[in-house]
Amino acid sequence: MNSAVFDRLREIAHRQAGIALSPAKKTLVQGRIGRRCRELALTDPADYLAVLEGEQGASELMHFLDAIATNHTSFMREVDHFRRLEREVLERLRAGATKLRIWSAACSTGEEPYSIGCLVLDLLERCGRPTLDFKILATDISTQALGAAAKGCYDRQRVEPLGRYYLTRFFENSSNGGASQLRVKQCLRDTVLFRRLNLAQPPFPLNGPIDFIFCRNVMIYFDRATRLGLGREIYRLLSPKGLLMIGHAESLSDLGLPFCVDRPSIYRRAPERGAR
Repeated sequence: MNSAVFDRLREIAHRQAGIALSPAKKTLVQGRIGRRCRELALTDPADYLAVLEGEQGASELMHFLDAIATNHTSFMREVDHFRRLEREVLERLRAGATKLRIWSAACSTGEEPYSIGCLVLDLLERCGRPTLDFKILATDISTQALGAAAKGCYDRQRVEPLGRYYLTRFFENSSNGGASQLRVKQCLRDTVLFRRLNLAQPPFPLNGPIDFIFCRNVMIYFDRATRLGLGREIYRLLSPKGLLMIGHAESLSDLGLPFCVDRPSIYRRAPERGAR
């Protein structure tokens, strides 16, 4: 892949998805689009760029973004966030909450929202509130990842971090994969709504308030302007007493937004001026 083609692909990735690809990512991008080139019977990245910028570009763009999106995730990833979520949900239930809304903003193949769902459904059962109005919105830019998430089938080894208790309650053997795969049970699937959303293109067609927002390990791929736009939308949607979880390698400190640190990688909306 020559530099001119790579630079043009970088521009498209940034304009369409806010993804900032450094020059060091050239080999990565070439490998990621290689499979798509083979599917289209193309031998040169320049030919692929021509397709992307041609009459079929709108439909091909989805495949391009699917190819370059990073979908590394796991069940119960960064467990301290889930411990904090558990304490906060318990406090709300004891205070008489009647509704709970959670947004998994970059849900990838579903491990994050299903982990959240396991924890919260179990808390509702233990607190005698199984019918509480509880929903998780799970969004991602990758249609391929969303398709896998909606199916809810995982290799047994991937699901094991949840532990035997959650596995027994919320998973079953997959009829397609047999004993080597587990499938999310319907009771958990019913709590999660999967939708495609481009976090680099605010405003979002979402309504708040949202009690907890997980937007983890996605802003590290954005430049400051894109992170600022995303941060403003998160502020708009987050409940005044809600929590925002971001990745441990991320920070909001340079954005000048009215968030305050609850603890490392966890934020709250800052109190309004004059509020006590």
